[in-house]
Amino acid sequence: MSEKECNTIGEYGIGTRNEAGERLVEFCLENNLFVANTMFQNHRRRLYTWTHPDCPRHQIDYILAQNRWRSSIMGVRTLPGADCGTDHELLMAEVKTRLKLLKPGARPIRYDLTELPLSIAYKLEIKNRFDVLGRITEQMEPNDLATEINKIFK
Repeated sequence: MSEKECNTIGEYGIGTRNEAGERLVEFCLENNLFVANTMFQNHRRRLYTWTHPDCPRHQIDYILAQNRWRSSIMGVRTLPGADCGTDHELLMAEVKTRLKLLKPGARPIRYDLTELPLSIAYKLEIKNRFDVLGRITEQMEPNDLATEINKIFK
């Protein structure tokens, strides 16, 4: 496994990687993502995400996140006992958020665009164009209808 793959896929996954797994790694590398649930060491029962009817367990569901949020993900695990009505296990990520407080004086200046002359002219032009739609009726021939619509959009 290359160094780039080590930054994308952690060492705590289960099972072997197939062709779909290789495509997932390529997708992550191209889009600057990492597979969060392979980055954290958990007990094996907290790693598998799908149970085969014949009993083997696999890790086929993943949480992907951008590399810039790597330090915000505190842990990922499955909850095998959750009643989800499926053969997949509930996958949960613990995410730390850091919200930025806006300073009271840092609000952007808002301009009233409704009173600008250009705004009034624009509204009038739009109104005139859609007034033509009132002349279109259901009894019009298709060619006449197409002509009227073309006039509106010219």
